[in-house]
Amino acid sequence: MYINMIIVFSILIVLIPCFSFTQTTDLERKSDKNILNQTNFPNENELAAKYLEKGNSLYLAGSYREAINAYTIATVMNPELTEAYYQRGFAHHNLGNYESAIRDYSRALTLSPELAEVRTKLKDAKAMFDKNNLDTKNVRVIQPLTPEKRQEIEEKKNKRKKEISERKKPKPVPGIVACLASAEKEYRDSWEQECVYSSLDRNCRLPSYKSKFLDDRYKQRRDDCSRLYPTGVSSTQIK
Repeated sequence: MYINMIIVFSILIVLIPCFSFTQTTDLERKSDKNILNQTNFPNENELAAKYLEKGNSLYLAGSYREAINAYTIATVMNPELTEAYYQRGFAHHNLGNYESAIRDYSRALTLSPELAEVRTKLKDAKAMFDKNNLDTKNVRVIQPLTPEKRQEIEEKKNKRKKEISERKKPKPVPGIVACLASAEKEYRDSWEQECVYSSLDRNCRLPSYKSKFLDDRYKQRRDDCSRLYPTGVSSTQIK
C-alpha cells in the first residue's frame, strides 16, 4: 500500500506544478522527497497534513504559487481538509486570482460554515472580481481612423479654408469707416485661418507669437487707414 502511495504522490508532484504554471525548485523537490520517504504515516490524512504544513511554510515565506501546489496535493489526499482550501484561497487572493480564490473560499465554507474570516475574504474577493470585470467593460477602445474618415476630415478642413479665403478677398469700399471695418475683418479672418491651420476650433487661443503678429498687423492696417483718410472723407471725394 505504501509503495502505491509513493508512486501516486510522485506523479502528483510532477503534474501539479504544470497545472499551476509554476516551476518547482530543487529545495521543494527535496522537501517532497523527504515527505514521501517517511513511510510510517498511518493514512492519507496524515500525509495531507504534512503537505498542508509545507504549504503554510511557503505561504508565510511569500511563495504563493509554490504554496498553492502543496495545498492542492493536500486537498487531493484529503478532500475534506478545510484549512487547505481556504489557505489556498488566501494564496490565490494575494496573487490577484480572485475567481480561484472565490472557489476555494466557497468550498471551505461548505465544509465549515462557521469560518467568519473566510466569509469576509469571500466578500472581498467577489468585490474585487466584479470591479475588475466592470473596469474591463468600461475601457474605451479608440479605433484608428479609416482612410475614408481621414479623407472626410481633410475635405471639411479644405472647405473651411476656402470659405475663409473667399471672405478675405478685399472689396473696394470708400471711407475711413469702411477701411477700419475691412482691417478688422481681415484681422478676424486671419485669426480663424490660423486656428484652422492648427486644427483647432474657431476663435481659438493662439500661441503668443502668432497672436502678437496678428495684433501688430491689425494695428498697422488701422494706422494705414488713418494716414489715407486723415479727415475721414471718402476716397471718391479726394481729387
